[in-house]
Amino acid sequence: GDIFYYNHITKSAGFSKLVVEKKYGHDKIIASTFVRLSESTPIIKLEFLGEEHSENEIKDVLNKLYKNSVGGYPYALKLAHNNCKISDKELAKMVSLLGLSNEIGSREVLG
Repeated sequence: GDIFYYNHITKSAGFSKLVVEKKYGHDKIIASTFVRLSESTPIIKLEFLGEEHSENEIKDVLNKLYKNSVGGYPYALKLAHNNCKISDKELAKMVSLLGLSNEIGSREVLG
């Protein structure tokens, strides 16, 4: 939702106003902001535990993420994604081994 709109109205680096979510309980408050680490790079959602976070604290976190980012995306997250993603070939092998190839919801249904 919101990432789509931010991607279309801005291209510069920066962050949105914090949105505080209390729906998880009084001891599990999440404050989130949408972030662009570099100009014309993808927007990511950054979440903080608790509701009191200053603009300087957010900027400090962004500076740390920026120093270790590749193409506007934190390197540690990119590395985790690359190490955990499952290729179509690997998924087909698992589906076959588990006998799920005829189950509705397998990728063959999608074509």
